[in-house]
Amino acid sequence: MASQENAHRLSMNLMVGRKGQLVSEERVDQLEGTSRECQKSVMVFIYTKQTPTDRSYFALLNPDFVLPIKLNLSFCILITQMESEKDFKLVGREKEKEEIIDQLILLRRGGNEANPPVPVIIIAGLAGIGKTKLASQVFKDENVKQNVGLPARVSGTNCNSFDAVSIARRVIGATASSPNRIVFLDDWRVEIGDQDVNALQHELKEAAGLCVTAIVITTRSCLVAMARKIAASPVKSYTLPGLNEEESLTLFQTILGRGPVDNSSITEDVRRKFVGQCGGVPRAIIIMAELLCSPGSRLTELTGQFLNKLKNYYDVGFPTICFDYCSLFPQDYLFDAERLIHLWMAEEFLNHSNPSTSSGSEPEETGREYLRQLVGRSIFQVVEEDEFGRVRSCKMHPLMHEMARFVADKEKENITVDPNGHNVHQQVQRASFDLSLLDFPRGIPAPLFDKAKQLRSLLFFRKTQLRRLRLQLDMSETVLKKIFKSFKRLSVLDLRDLEIVEVPSSIGELKDLKYLDLSQNKMGKLPSSIAKLSKLETLKLSRCNCLKELPKNFESLPQLKHLDMEGCVGLTHMPRKISKLTSLQTLSTFVASKSDPMGGLEELAKLNKLSGNLEILYLDRVQSLENRETKYLEEKQQLQRLTLRWDDTEVDEEKGKGHLALLNCLEPHPNLGALILVGYQGPSLSTWLTSSSIEFNCLVKLRLLNCSGCKYLSQQDQLPKLKILELVRLDNLEYVAQNCDKEAVFYTTLKELTITDCPNLNSWWQTEEDVNDRPFFASISKLHVQRCPLLTCMPLYPRLDLIPEGYCGSFGKEMVLEGSSLKLLLDTVSCGTGAESFSKNSIPLENLHIQNCIHLENLCDGFHHLSSLQRLTIEYCRGINLDGPSNPWEGLKSLRFLTIKDVPSLSSLSFGDSVTTLRELILHNCQGLTSISEGIGKVTSLRRLVISDCNKLESLPIAMKDLESLKILLILDCALLLPRCQPETGDDWPQIRHIKHIQVK
Repeated sequence: MASQENAHRLSMNLMVGRKGQLVSEERVDQLEGTSRECQKSVMVFIYTKQTPTDRSYFALLNPDFVLPIKLNLSFCILITQMESEKDFKLVGREKEKEEIIDQLILLRRGGNEANPPVPVIIIAGLAGIGKTKLASQVFKDENVKQNVGLPARVSGTNCNSFDAVSIARRVIGATASSPNRIVFLDDWRVEIGDQDVNALQHELKEAAGLCVTAIVITTRSCLVAMARKIAASPVKSYTLPGLNEEESLTLFQTILGRGPVDNSSITEDVRRKFVGQCGGVPRAIIIMAELLCSPGSRLTELTGQFLNKLKNYYDVGFPTICFDYCSLFPQDYLFDAERLIHLWMAEEFLNHSNPSTSSGSEPEETGREYLRQLVGRSIFQVVEEDEFGRVRSCKMHPLMHEMARFVADKEKENITVDPNGHNVHQQVQRASFDLSLLDFPRGIPAPLFDKAKQLRSLLFFRKTQLRRLRLQLDMSETVLKKIFKSFKRLSVLDLRDLEIVEVPSSIGELKDLKYLDLSQNKMGKLPSSIAKLSKLETLKLSRCNCLKELPKNFESLPQLKHLDMEGCVGLTHMPRKISKLTSLQTLSTFVASKSDPMGGLEELAKLNKLSGNLEILYLDRVQSLENRETKYLEEKQQLQRLTLRWDDTEVDEEKGKGHLALLNCLEPHPNLGALILVGYQGPSLSTWLTSSSIEFNCLVKLRLLNCSGCKYLSQQDQLPKLKILELVRLDNLEYVAQNCDKEAVFYTTLKELTITDCPNLNSWWQTEEDVNDRPFFASISKLHVQRCPLLTCMPLYPRLDLIPEGYCGSFGKEMVLEGSSLKLLLDTVSCGTGAESFSKNSIPLENLHIQNCIHLENLCDGFHHLSSLQRLTIEYCRGINLDGPSNPWEGLKSLRFLTIKDVPSLSSLSFGDSVTTLRELILHNCQGLTSISEGIGKVTSLRRLVISDCNKLESLPIAMKDLESLKILLILDCALLLPRCQPETGDDWPQIRHIKHIQVK
């Protein structure tokens, strides 16, 4: 009845409006909010000069009403009509819906404090992927309504900041009978932090006595989804993938069935073809189906009409030439962010000022901002960031790639050459080759040489998975000479991974060349004529393993800004006068010279514009230092990541002292963000890293690998911003810090700690500290301790809690114990149950992996306090007893995934009444397992059960017939169960016949 009243009220609101009447933004939000309460929504069409166009913006869940918008200096609405369409059922999101509901309820249940932190759920994805629709279905769930609260929607479409007062006012205005509110920030574009969550809580409590039980955000921005500014609240982030083919086809056919045109004559193959162009995006599928339904539609014109509508729907909002350029790359291509930016720069796309960056910004900064905007719209996805929060790599959404290709085809400047060159024309300026086309002939098609006289860019792409196949494109010296002769105007030439053995000297004739990529080829040297490329800005030579040296006249490249030689392990030295490259900003690798006693470091010292990453190889070649007070790296203020690598196989005490003396001279500027030491054999770290007089206030990552000379790392913890610490293969390390300083800032900032293969590490401190006197890591979210059998004393981590790494519901509060003492966990658990400061909270650990702990006999009482644990894996723990008189699962009230592998001592598995939330159970190679208790019938939440290589398991419990939620059962290589689980004839078939998917083999 309430829904009908709301629908009538919305209808009246629309009818009152007159053509041409302006309505305020606040009024629109009210109308839209009302529409969502009755499961309707507003579809908005943009009108320009009173004429409707295809340039449409959809703020929709289920389109029922239409509010046309007139573009004006201020936001306004022009009401003209109302249309009605049937609701579309949610398709293909059952898994995500179930996961989000589970997390909302578990996180709400896990809040034992008086003022528990507010969980934040983020649903991210491309516009039209179904984020808001999914959220609305989650809110309809009765368990969510009863255990979490009712939603109050706030539109973020026009919000440029987080205004807690304004948001609270809108939440209070939403009618709801419950004081518990889920704040629903729909289509949010702005990153939020702890202070925003706290401010909103305060405003709602003070103004109306409301309790914020959760914040659910839908966003098209991958950056918002990363939630990097939220530390105090548990965060779960989900990036929605496209629907699979069958789900897409289901939605497509649903829309076709509602259309006015009979489409029964359209074959299955044709339908799949058109659905395949939609990239699994529901909005795109609906547009395609509606076009096909429209009277007079022609199949031959459908793709063009479809992509044209998409182009207007997904308006990127900044110079589209950067977006269109991506059409040159293969679909599903993994973009290296820096490489893409350098390509844009060479194409002169970044020379115009960008309002989002400060005036006078370098083109590279403009490029990073453009890339950030594309990522912010989820046009680029599968984003990997570096430790500084900058995009390292990403992939373009398939639908967006189709659209970029469509735009490129219309503008005719960019083409991907077909195997025979049929699509080459005289206007083409940029051409790429996708070498994954298996029918590609040997050689570049002749039409490219004959017609493409204006060609400025030539790129070749080879799929990584096809690298081992014989290269089908002939890229001999003769072919290269023909390229250099035919395309004199080239500014971009990408010849990566083409098995080139020799580069012809005629490359020096490409006077306009700005970008040259010869990475992953087999040449031993470069021609000296390369120094004639006076406009060259970027030269990439990464992983050219055969490359021995650079040309002697290499310094004659006045414009060179970026030189990438990562992985050029065969290089013997750097050019003697490399310091004359005064424009150089990127030098990924510097190779210490064999012939120079100082290794050439004096040349490196003069390159003070260097930024980004620098790796110095073969430091063991440095034999003497003229002045031990010289600081070769101290003036490099823009350097972000520094790797220092020694390659001595055997180091005596004297050489170790030499390593320390050299490290003292390699002191970087305090702005450095990451430091990696590899093969360093000094007896201790340099004072510039450990002294209290020098603070590296920007250092967020420290990695030590194969540094076997160090017995300890530092006197004090002097790295106030350190977030990531990795200690790997430090054979002689006995302790980390000399003294236990509870006030050290280090303990409050560290987020990830990895300690691997440190066989002599006994304790974090020189003197082992009592468990109640130890400091604790306040912000740690990832802890890996592997093959450190003697380590029994380290800082505690009762708040193993922070932001998840990545998306898709990944578990971010993670601990891995492999071949190490479980005491590292038990100390924290015992402190958490005994110390007053920890007693309010169980440890918020969500993912625990215990492996190769051969002395582990049982899961002790401390496990009862892991009430937030959702995923537990126990493997290769041969002596553990999981079926003793005490219930090892008691207290694990959030456990959802349990994996037990290679535990031969397990004879019977019983959960009692403890595990009621379990969704998935995997039992593998438990050769002593003979029975599973009938108590499994109480685990009614179980959805998936896998039993493999358990050859003594005699039968399945009869109580399995009560597991109505069990949808998947896999029984593999279990000799006794195989005959018992055969359909109709097996003894255990009656208790499993209700399961939808059964595989027994």
